Amino acid sequence: MRICLLRELQADMILGKSLFNEAGQLLLRAGYRLDADVLRRLQDSGRSAIYILEEGTEDIIPEELLSEEARARAVHAFSQTIERVTEAAEYRTDIPPAKLRVVVERAAEFRNVVDVDRVTAEITSVVDEILDSSAQILNQTLIKSRQGYRTEHAVDTTLISLLIGRHLLYSRRDLVELGTAAFLHDLGKLALPKLLNKMPSEYSEEERFVMREHPVFGQQLLAHSTDRFFMAQTTILHHHERQDGLGYPLGLVGLNRKPYLNGQDVSKYMFPYAEIVAVTDAYDNLISPHGRAPLTPEEAIGEILRQARTAYNGEVVALLAKVICVYPTGAMVRITECSNERLIGLAGAVMKSNLEKPHYPLVVLLKDIEGRRLTPRTVDLAQESFVRLELMQ
Repeated sequence: MRICLLRELQADMILGKSLFNEAGQLLLRAGYRLDADVLRRLQDSGRSAIYILEEGTEDIIPEELLSEEARARAVHAFSQTIERVTEAAEYRTDIPPAKLRVVVERAAEFRNVVDVDRVTAEITSVVDEILDSSAQILNQTLIKSRQGYRTEHAVDTTLISLLIGRHLLYSRRDLVELGTAAFLHDLGKLALPKLLNKMPSEYSEEERFVMREHPVFGQQLLAHSTDRFFMAQTTILHHHERQDGLGYPLGLVGLNRKPYLNGQDVSKYMFPYAEIVAVTDAYDNLISPHGRAPLTPEEAIGEILRQARTAYNGEVVALLAKVICVYPTGAMVRITECSNERLIGLAGAVMKSNLEKPHYPLVVLLKDIEGRRLTPRTVDLAQESFVRLELMQ
């Protein structure tokens, strides 16, 4: 199977992977032959692309970090959380923004809005799948939906955070705490329903102040729902702090070292898990179609690398580059430069990533320089002395 952009979809193409909505409910099962009606609905869904199965791509099977079923359950759990927090927030739309912190802290309707047992069960299931998986990198983050942004962002930020935690040899218990924090890191934004549909450039000064309070709201909402998960609460509170102390809401600094629990003073320093979530949150935002054109994985990693050791923990950024696949399995790429001139301009689907040489994957060539269909053939770009690829998205 390969990733196909929505604008390139045609009737009679075969769906390669099942599709779920933002509530985690099955929409279309893999193997469905697309028709005109489905194509129209897909165009309205805000999706960027889907997997399709076509000649030459039968042996392209992305190594999934998480099963479709586990992902759907996690998405549904977060959708349920959105509903509960939004319902509570809608009770108090008269609250002046500057007083919202006090209200979230004290108002009864903001208590027990997080079904902690449900969230914990789903995150534990995700952690167990990741620990059992042989996948070393994340393949799933290229396919995004504008409509499902909040749920997809929560799940993908969680997966990347857990991959980094696995690299750091975190215990299962610590991974559940990290995963819970990553999953709920934007919980506080859900208490701001009037701002969620606005772009940051449209905020008034008062609204900008309130949005910078969302880590506080998130920590409070989780604290009001459980007397457990102190580390997750602290991570949520700290995930917009920076290494140089210029973050918010507390202006803490980071230590720019591997994020292990070493007992540092959380009144002065970022909590280690928050240093991970700060990076994964930023990365997933950069590759998401949320109010602007998304960056490619390589561009997003480059942007974060430029801010390593000032905004972001340099050790975590280095791990991010290891767990993110620059050219995910199934992604369409075009060869723009190559030591073999006969390959320049050809396009194909990535069959297998190269962990040692991430810019030199195994590719199934599918289209010629004019975009016409080729007889599929596989090339190992690791055999070339020089290759430059363009990710087609």
